[in-house]
Amino acid sequence: MSSKQNNRDEENLSLEQSLMKTISEAGMRDTAFNIAEVCGDKLLENLQDETLSKIPIIKSVYSLVKSGFAVRDYLFIKKILSFVSGFKEVDDKFRKSLEDKYTDPEYRQKMGQELINALTMFDQISKADALFKVFAAYIRDEINYQEFSQYSYILQNIDLNNLRIFREFYYENGL
Repeated sequence: MSSKQNNRDEENLSLEQSLMKTISEAGMRDTAFNIAEVCGDKLLENLQDETLSKIPIIKSVYSLVKSGFAVRDYLFIKKILSFVSGFKEVDDKFRKSLEDKYTDPEYRQKMGQELINALTMFDQISKADALFKVFAAYIRDEINYQEFSQYSYILQNIDLNNLRIFREFYYENGL
């Protein structure tokens, strides 16, 4: 396949496909980690940077919103970067499990849709990190798909800050 055809194929990735490509390919993950660490809040200023354009998920989101970048879109990208940053700490066994689970394109698309949906619904950036932890447990076979879906739903519907406050209250009062 020619590099031009390869580039066209990458440009036509759906949001779900580009997220799964970003988290499943080592080079893409490394680039995303570096950008998450270095850019952080400078993301808006650097969105047209060539390095950023090489990350499939960032490229897809950018192409969707380049006509009018809104705060909502900026927060969505921050949630994606927070989620993808979790992959920085994974070991080779985890990477192998991830690759093995996502060989089926339909399953890969389904999981990508579920992750994008959850990240879209989150009202707190910190929930993206929590979603990574749930996703990692699923990849490690510590939880099944139904549990993954349930935990994802719970994350969408709770306020993590209030949950922490309630937990402290609960344990301080011996409930």
